[in-house]
Amino acid sequence: MTGSGVKFNSNIQTWRVNLFQKYFDNFTSDDGFITNGINDGYGLQYSHLYAPRKMRESIFSVDQSGEVLYGNKDLKRVNGIEVSSTDHSPILGWAYDGNPIYGPYGYSTNNGGVVTQMISGYKEESSTKVGRPPLGEFPARILYWRFYLLWCK
Repeated sequence: MTGSGVKFNSNIQTWRVNLFQKYFDNFTSDDGFITNGINDGYGLQYSHLYAPRKMRESIFSVDQSGEVLYGNKDLKRVNGIEVSSTDHSPILGWAYDGNPIYGPYGYSTNNGGVVTQMISGYKEESSTKVGRPPLGEFPARILYWRFYLLWCK
């Protein structure tokens, strides 16, 4: 029988550090930050936690059929201040899992429609979870709670 003998292990409560909040004060003018790398052998690591504005100023938006809108940059500024876009952000890159990474603007419905700034589905609820480390050590929004399943043969 398909699937027989498969076991799943769950890790019910895993606390993760919200890197955007942790490093917010360390971002440089190019939207990056420097931190110690995960592997000590490689030294410092330069990272971005969102699409850098300089990159978005150099790529073009796309229309509903996926055609490039040459002349319409993904990041628009008026008097040096970023303004909302009426064009869909293009694919900026690809995640390790194969999914596309877009800029901040997308369609309001699955079938197209009005372009709007996408809103994160993240909700700060970790400060109310039982077993959370003290708020004095990890202020609200620094930690987030994660549930996931691990597949085991």
